[in-house]
Amino acid sequence: MVALRGEIDALSKQVERLSRDQSKNRFRRSKNEAELKTHVRAVFQKLQHYGLTINTSKCVFGVSEISFLGHLVTQQGTKPLPDKVEPILNYPKPKTIKELQRFLGIWNFFRRFLPNVAQHQIALSEFLKGTRKKL
Repeated sequence: MVALRGEIDALSKQVERLSRDQSKNRFRRSKNEAELKTHVRAVFQKLQHYGLTINTSKCVFGVSEISFLGHLVTQQGTKPLPDKVEPILNYPKPKTIKELQRFLGIWNFFRRFLPNVAQHQIALSEFLKGTRKKL
């Protein structure tokens, strides 16, 4: 599981990089179906050049947004899926150290979307250092 988590983290960073590239107009956007086919062909040629293969039956082409690894990737960038955010907003108040640690782990996954998250996270982490079993 540790190796898989590292791979997922790396893939998630790639998605973020691609969405940043897209927002800087480096990501190709097709104006019509013929141009889309040209762009897809170019991507396949690049993959083939590097010895990579993909399963086309699992691919989606010509969409303006897609759900990927708990995120919604759009032309405007990446944001968390609403159904992934709702459980955090409705998370019950932690009553034990374990529950607070679990909440901080979930919170950490979405940290890049939360303004001033570091300030709150530091305060909660400092609080954990001085506590015992119950909050």
